[in-house]
Amino acid sequence: MVTAVADENAPAAFELAGRAVEAGNDLRLVCRELSRVARDLMVIGIDATRADDPEIAPEGIASG
Repeated sequence: MVTAVADENAPAAFELAGRAVEAGNDLRLVCRELSRVARDLMVIGIDATRADDPEIAPEGIASG
């Protein structure tokens, strides 16, 4: 979904949002996580040394 948004591919983003809802996910939580990812990407874009910060990339997701 992040890639669809970044690529400005609205049809794909809406399809993925629909799938998330059909799978039983709360769309508010999905949007909250998307905004968190966008924030994290901006922080890393400004300061790449924060890529290993657990606040930015929770354990198991950090770049390596």
